[in-house]
Amino acid sequence: MIHPMASKVLLQQVGTVSTSATASVSCAVDTWAYATVEVSVIAPTAATSAVTLTALAIEEADGTSYAAISGLTGTTNTTAATGEFVIPATSTSTPNTMVFGISLKGRKKNLRVKYQGVTGGATLNINVKGWQGERDPSTASNRGVLTAVSV
Repeated sequence: MIHPMASKVLLQQVGTVSTSATASVSCAVDTWAYATVEVSVIAPTAATSAVTLTALAIEEADGTSYAAISGLTGTTNTTAATGEFVIPATSTSTPNTMVFGISLKGRKKNLRVKYQGVTGGATLNINVKGWQGERDPSTASNRGVLTAVSV
C-alpha cells in the first residue's frame, strides 16, 4: 500500500494573519494513527519579501486547553533550542512549505496549528491529513476529498 493513498483530509484552511497577530486552526485526529501537517506560506512578491511567520506551533488537547508538542514549536532564531525547529525565511521563488509528520499513538484527540505573522501579514495554506498506515480508505468520501484517482 502507498501510505498517502490511505489518508483522509481532516483540515484544509487558507487564512491570513496580520501584523504580530496570532491565529490558529484545529481538528480532531482521535481516530487516526498518524497525521501529516503541511503549512505553506503563500510566496510573497519582491515588494513584500519580509512576509513570513514569527511563530508556529503544533499543539494538542483533549478539550480546549492546548499544549505545544515538543519538537513542533518554531523559532525565528538561526539555531533551534531543544524541542524547537527553525522557521525558514519565506522565499519569493521556491515553495514555502513546512511538513510535520506526527505519530498520534498516545497523543490527545485534537491538534491545533497556531501561528503568528509579521509586518504585512502572511497568507497561509494549512492541510492536515490523517492516515492509519495499515487501512486504506477506499472511496473519495472516506478520504475526505471530491475525487480520488490512483494509477
